[in-house]
Amino acid sequence: SNDSFILMFRRPSSKAIFLVLLALVLLLNVVPFVNGQTADAAALKVKLIAATHELNRDALEDPTSYQHAAFERTSQQVNVDSFSDAKIAQYYALYCIYYATYAVPNLISDVDIRFNELGAFPTWTISNNWDKTDVDPCNGWHGIECDGSGKVTAIDLYDNLLTGSWPEEVKLLAHDGPFATGAGSLSRLDLFHNEFLWNGDDSSWITDLGSNMGTIMLEETGFTGDLAPLPEGVENFSAANSMYTGGFNYDTFASAAKLNFLNLDGCMFNTSIPSSL
Repeated sequence: SNDSFILMFRRPSSKAIFLVLLALVLLLNVVPFVNGQTADAAALKVKLIAATHELNRDALEDPTSYQHAAFERTSQQVNVDSFSDAKIAQYYALYCIYYATYAVPNLISDVDIRFNELGAFPTWTISNNWDKTDVDPCNGWHGIECDGSGKVTAIDLYDNLLTGSWPEEVKLLAHDGPFATGAGSLSRLDLFHNEFLWNGDDSSWITDLGSNMGTIMLEETGFTGDLAPLPEGVENFSAANSMYTGGFNYDTFASAAKLNFLNLDGCMFNTSIPSSL
């Protein structure tokens, strides 16, 4: 009839299909990743390196390092490209702690036969919100406290089954000093009763925790080697029943004029009490 019509479809040419696919590829390259990932990982890495005073920058390129894992996790945070340099450094420093001590073997676990009897390597006892990409560290990460300006003031990971080796990147959260980033104003570090946590035989990072650091609790950890010179603001320090063997000398306590409580019970020192005490 006169009302009838014919609807015709033409198969798209190969050129048209190619142009559509090319447009999709270009779109994916300019639109940020889902889940808030950075749109430019290289630019973010440059910002991070500058913000963290180039601390262990080469390790960022090692896919087996905790620093590499920490950067990758930082890059996945929602709206990360709008973060300040200090906030980027804050996430990175905290994720260095996480990936250096969460279910990571070390010399202690290697020789402790109890680990051989486990079906899987143990993880942190509590890790609330550390695995989120849309929760600020100051808004509910287990063991993290901040001040009103969003700077980390306390790390309380006591009795939490940390393993691996404690990372020196914690000093990026210092209130001041050569590695301060504006990300923290640390006044308390409590690692009490993490008996399988090692320090890699190096505690030199303690010296750079800043003048606001008041309490350091390393009691019942697997820390070895020498004590390091304490920050000037420290009032309470305990490394009782750890495995330190050296550093009990004048230099360690020379700047700690505010020191009020000291507990080194059970350590393996073979020397006299230094005059700085």
